Amino acid sequence: MDLGIGRAFVKVFFLDMARDLEPPARLSASGFDDARRRRADADCLDGASSLPSELGRGVRRRSRRMEFCMVKVLRSIPLAVLVLAVLVATMPGCVRAAAPDGPTAPVQRLHDTLLGVMRDADKLSVQERYQRLAPTLNDVYDFRMMTRLTTGSAWTSASEAERAALVEAFSRLSIATYAQRFSGFSGEQFEILEERPGPRETTLVDTRIVRPADDPVHITYVLQKQGEEWRIIDVILQGSISELAVRRSEYAQVLREGGPQRLSETLNAKADALLGS
Repeated sequence: MDLGIGRAFVKVFFLDMARDLEPPARLSASGFDDARRRRADADCLDGASSLPSELGRGVRRRSRRMEFCMVKVLRSIPLAVLVLAVLVATMPGCVRAAAPDGPTAPVQRLHDTLLGVMRDADKLSVQERYQRLAPTLNDVYDFRMMTRLTTGSAWTSASEAERAALVEAFSRLSIATYAQRFSGFSGEQFEILEERPGPRETTLVDTRIVRPADDPVHITYVLQKQGEEWRIIDVILQGSISELAVRRSEYAQVLREGGPQRLSETLNAKADALLGS
């Protein structure tokens, strides 16, 4: 890359990064003098003169602060490193790698497993898809926590044997649902968009399924750290539909009428229907 072009890329790339930094109180003796500062401002504000006067002044003031902060940051980092960072970040098809022990790692593992099963789906029965999915889903989901949250007070009063039966039935139905739904491949892609803080010490990982012939499906995974591991405890579809909330509503009447044992039987019956057994 031409060095001048590289500097231009770096300058633009770091304007956003400098946006939230406080401007220096004043320029040091080695900083810009007035003439150089005016030239630097002019370079940054080529388009500002065409704006309405009040907006133009606001843009010029903000850009001047960003320019000072940007220069301070750039001086501390070798140019070659910055150019390389920009090239990698803007390279077509570049995907940010998940940290091996961060909250995106279990989501990435889930995506990889689902894609593998989808690509082989025409050679697999629903029971075989279940067997392929079960190890990963049992690792990345906290099915015990999810069962406790969806059964509420019934969990508190249940015996340990009833709780174990509920967790087994809940996880079995969850995996069977994946096995039944992810039954083919038509060029779909799974993308991790970002991670952000969630309520009650959780982390939200925003993702989407890109479908060639249809609109993307946005899915947010709610994760909680347990010891050294991150586990999924809820799935939010299209930004508003919580899987746990839906299931809690579905299970409430069954629990009122027959308690934990009736719910376990109901969930296992649904799993049997999905698996064709």
